[in-house]
Amino acid sequence: MCSSDLSDVMLSRASAGDTNGFKDISVSVGTTHKPYGSLTAIYHKFDSVENDLDYGSEIDILYAYPVGERTDLMIKGAMYNAGTAAGFVDTNKLWVMTHFEF
Repeated sequence: MCSSDLSDVMLSRASAGDTNGFKDISVSVGTTHKPYGSLTAIYHKFDSVENDLDYGSEIDILYAYPVGERTDLMIKGAMYNAGTAAGFVDTNKLWVMTHFEF
């Protein structure tokens, strides 16, 4: 499972040319049980490197369930809470995916 911000808020901000830099402090916990799949939760706190700006926080939830020997069903959710820095908007996203191995 990836530990990057799933809402892509920080990615879009960086590509827009933000010059203050980014700090991403994150904590993750997860568990895997063969018959039930795996569950991971990640908390991110985003701040600027310069000028002490609060870019917000995000909680990501990832669940993967093995459907067959080579297939997984995945559900991912991201809940971004905008900080006090200008230009950020609360963002929520949900994905449902299937992963096949060949």
